[in-house]
Amino acid sequence: MGPAEWAATIFSLGSSEKAGYASRLSQCPIYTNGLLDQDIAKAGGVQQSFPVRGRSPPEFLLIVIQWFLSETRTVRAQYVSLARWVAIAPAASRVFDRRLASVATARLCRGSFKVTRSEDVKSLFQGCTHVRGDITITDTYSGALILPSLKTIDGKLDVQYITSRPGTGNSTATQVTSLELPDTQSIKNVAIANITTLKTISMPRLESVSHFAIYQHGFTTDTLDLRSLREASYFYLAGGFSSVNVDSLRNVSQFLDIYGPGVGAEREDTGKPLQLTFPSLVYAYRLLVEGRISKYAHPSIRNELTCHLEFLGRDHRDGGYSDDVMIRTKENPGSFSFPSLKNLTGSFSVYGPIKSLDVSSLQSSTVYMKLGTTSPLNLTLPLRKLTSITLYGTLESVKFPFLKDFESIDIHSTLPVGCKSFTTQMEEISQSLEYKARCRCSEPRSTPSLLGLIALCVIPVIAIAAAGYYCTKRKHEDMKYEEEKVAEQPLLSIEADEYEKVVGQR
Repeated sequence: MGPAEWAATIFSLGSSEKAGYASRLSQCPIYTNGLLDQDIAKAGGVQQSFPVRGRSPPEFLLIVIQWFLSETRTVRAQYVSLARWVAIAPAASRVFDRRLASVATARLCRGSFKVTRSEDVKSLFQGCTHVRGDITITDTYSGALILPSLKTIDGKLDVQYITSRPGTGNSTATQVTSLELPDTQSIKNVAIANITTLKTISMPRLESVSHFAIYQHGFTTDTLDLRSLREASYFYLAGGFSSVNVDSLRNVSQFLDIYGPGVGAEREDTGKPLQLTFPSLVYAYRLLVEGRISKYAHPSIRNELTCHLEFLGRDHRDGGYSDDVMIRTKENPGSFSFPSLKNLTGSFSVYGPIKSLDVSSLQSSTVYMKLGTTSPLNLTLPLRKLTSITLYGTLESVKFPFLKDFESIDIHSTLPVGCKSFTTQMEEISQSLEYKARCRCSEPRSTPSLLGLIALCVIPVIAIAAAGYYCTKRKHEDMKYEEEKVAEQPLLSIEADEYEKVVGQR
């Protein structure tokens, strides 16, 4: 029974029956949501008197209750008795009249929908606010794709170019230029892939999605607007984007994978470096970033970033990603910011041209950390306790100003990094430990002085020449042999100086 039929049934009751029905319902709590609360607050200053448009108070209350029970999808633990509704009904009647009018026109549409041209949008989704089924955009579609009024899609929104779809053979790419869902708040699955003409993706009211995947390797999409998105199970973004707005994203319960230009592209990569900021993110089960990334920031990522990925599935067996936090960049030096990250319980790996790394609140790590840089980097880590860390690449300096406890530190730098003083400092720290700790640091050996090398080679030559007048040919050859031995000594292969300390007792 829909709201209209239900209301008609209530109106057909006698006055005493209506009052009794309302009295029984008043014993049960009902839910409210934040949106309605806001409207009630706005209407709070309006004074009206019963009856509301000819309805008695019980009639009005029953319609309101039915609207809540049939339409509210997301509820929170706030209960309101009917007594409250009696108090606020005069002030909120206009709001409810507008809401009830929208309920009367709402429609649930079921089935699988194929959109082949723009005219299909109106014929397929006229009056629909809730779609239960998949929406597929075929390769014959061209131009802007706008799906208005759809608030919920319980299914997959499929906008992909797949060269060989099962059962259909080869296909051509759809010519969608923009994808706009201005009213959609919830989608089960979004799949967008290989659309060369696509320049704008706009879902400004989308709040939750289970699987969200955009695969645009080798292309640049101008705008990705997900400004209201708060939660996702899987969030996969690949390709070049001039503007990305995911400022409200707080929770990714499974994988958050970001691939900038230059990763896995089968065609020439023309994408711009990807700039990303997640100012509201507080939890991600796994974080992976790879490609040309110019900026990656998590200003609010907190100790809720607890990654417990178990590698028992396909990724592990096939040699896939084995890090809960993994960042791989290329070409452009990147700045990576995790200023509120306090505890790390999953493996952490960063590699590429790193301009800066901010983990200024990170105090403890009980897992393996690995960082490799291909651009000069001065690294300061505020850790007080760590289990194991490996640092390598073009490191100019490494500092642990607050470190009190560690098990293993490995540093391999292609630049002078001050290994001798560093290992001495770590040895002092380890004196207070009750177990063995290991610190190993390697850097390039000091190159022999050029003047010293010349002097070492020239002086024996002069001596040999002066003695040549008085020595036999045999002696001259012996002296020449000795000269060559001396000259070869400074030209031994230059290897790294390595300092290793294993200290402490169990």
